[in-house]
Amino acid sequence: MINLNNICYQYGKNGDVITGISYHFCKGYLYLVRGENGVGKTTLVRIMLGLLPPRSGSVEMSKKNIVSYLPDDNGIYDNLSVIQNIRFRLGLYNTPYKQMKNEVERRLKQFGIFEYRLFGRRIADTAYTRRTTGRWS
Repeated sequence: MINLNNICYQYGKNGDVITGISYHFCKGYLYLVRGENGVGKTTLVRIMLGLLPPRSGSVEMSKKNIVSYLPDDNGIYDNLSVIQNIRFRLGLYNTPYKQMKNEVERRLKQFGIFEYRLFGRRIADTAYTRRTTGRWS
């Protein structure tokens, strides 16, 4: 069971992307979120996964839920390191610079690659690839 309660989200000061979404997802059903580009589908799923905090509202989720997300692309820039990609994304969400270090560490721990952060770009990137794709490359 997943409950979305009056979810709102805003990127910067550009106005709400998501305004007041409430929905109850029942156990045992498959749901599809679809719509035009830019209407907030990805943002909504990221909020449901806990990757973005809503500006207001709440998400209630029982521990046995499976939420899958299949983006059009992975949004990762090959010419940037894992840490650079994380910092870039944090910058898009106007994360204050002072909070970035803690948030980068939290994300590296979330993906199980924190211990590789000091070994250089190639090792950390290889560890990230292994964790997310199952391949060493």
